[in-house]
This record gives sequence, C-alpha cells and structure tokens, in this order.
Amino acid sequence: MYIAAKSQFQKVTWKNLVLGDVTIPRHLFILWLALNQRLATVDRLAKWKIDVPKECVLCTSQKEETLDHLFFECAYARSIWAALVGWLKEKHNVGSREQELKWLIKRTNNNRPRAQVLTFLFAATIYYTWMERNKRRFQNQCITYEEKVREIALQLHIKGQNMSKWKSMLEQLNRYPSGNNV
Repeated sequence: MYIAAKSQFQKVTWKNLVLGDVTIPRHLFILWLALNQRLATVDRLAKWKIDVPKECVLCTSQKEETLDHLFFECAYARSIWAALVGWLKEKHNVGSREQELKWLIKRTNNNRPRAQVLTFLFAATIYYTWMERNKRRFQNQCITYEEKVREIALQLHIKGQNMSKWKSMLEQLNRYPSGNNV
C-alpha cells in the first residue's frame, strides 16, 4: 500500500550530477534548479507577466535570455566551461544542453577523482554564470569570464584540500586555466 500511495517521479539521467558531496551545496542547489528548469530566467518571468528587458546581459548577441541560452549558448558561459574543460585536457567541444548533459553523464558515471572534479566544475560553472547574470541584471556590476574561471579554479583547489583522492589530479592542475582553450 505504501508503494502504491507514494508519488512516482520520472527518472532523470542527470541524478549523479547532483548527488554526492563533491560540490559546494549552494552550487548544487543552483545546478538542481537549472536542471529542473526552475531558475527565474527572463522567458519564465515573461510567462508570469513580469516585464523585464529580454536580452541576455552576459553577451552582446541581443538574444532572449532563456535557460538554454544562458548556460549553453551564451558566449560568456561557453567561454568559462570551455576554459575549464580545456584545463582538464578534455577533448571536447561545448555543445547544446542535451549534448553537454549526455557528455557529462557519460564522463561522470563513476566515482573516480576526474569524474568528481568534472562534476564540481560543471556545478561551479552553472552557479557562477547565474551569479554573474544577477550581478549584471540587478547591480550593474560585471566581472570578465577569465576572472570567473580563476575563481572557480581557486574554489576547486580549496575543496580539494578535503578530498585526498583529488591530490594527484590537483597537482597536475597547479596553474590557472587560460582562455586559450576557448
């Protein structure tokens, strides 16, 4: 009877990206909201009859700010993600949301340090892109994507101090990522 009364939720392929303790909780929360398409992007605000400027504040493309654009099409977010993926020496071209999730799920389906670091970096990219969007939209402040990449790299090394399995990998990543990987 318990099983029959219990709510049945659709299985999601990305559950391993938000489970575990390898990422910072606030990064996980924003990632979870993004993967569930629950962030208050401009297109969602418009559905709620809230009128705000529609164009993306992170890039100069004049495209409407949607979840897909913000995290997977916008030059700002793509530059951050491409720099971090290149820093890990992954042979990967940044793609659409479906392509990135498919690639990430395949690359992070184990508990190895590389998979954990990749998960951490993806969650941090989503989080810092969202925070930068909010700073630009509401406070008229902006930080370059290179500075965001450095901040994420620093966060990775700080988190890695508590992760003994990451030690050898972090030693290989002892320099900041460069934008040349974009």
